[in-house]
Amino acid sequence: MVRSKAQYSMTFAFYYTVAIVVLSAALFALQEFAPDLAASPMFLGALMGGSIAVLVIPVATVAKSFVTHEKRKTTFGEGWSLSIMFTIIAFVITIVFSVVANIAIYGNASGAADTNDLMADPAGLAIFGGVVFVVILLLYRMFLWAAIKGEMKKIHLG
Repeated sequence: MVRSKAQYSMTFAFYYTVAIVVLSAALFALQEFAPDLAASPMFLGALMGGSIAVLVIPVATVAKSFVTHEKRKTTFGEGWSLSIMFTIIAFVITIVFSVVANIAIYGNASGAADTNDLMADPAGLAIFGGVVFVVILLLYRMFLWAAIKGEMKKIHLG
């Protein structure tokens, strides 16, 4: 590898953070300045589309960087290890961003949610978190594979 996995992870973390901040700012502005529009079904569609963009944009950026510097596809192990790192980074950034936003808005880390019900079943919470982790991991692996394949076609290497 010409560049280390840490460099690709930092690139992913930067673009993931930027994507979350931009999406959050856009959604906040929509709720503040157009509350009727924010209450419509179109808002939910925008939220879904924005969430998918937050997942895809950082991986596509890393794939472009990888192909530019490495001039090849990822190996089996590289692809999975990058996907695992991306998933862990996404979980950490999302949790930190959620806690900071809740503290800023509500004055506590849990926000307006009642965490007593959530903490009553820690095994269920762990299973849910694990399932979400695996789904996001598989999505990142698929996105990375597809983005690298697309970048390879652009430069006529694949």
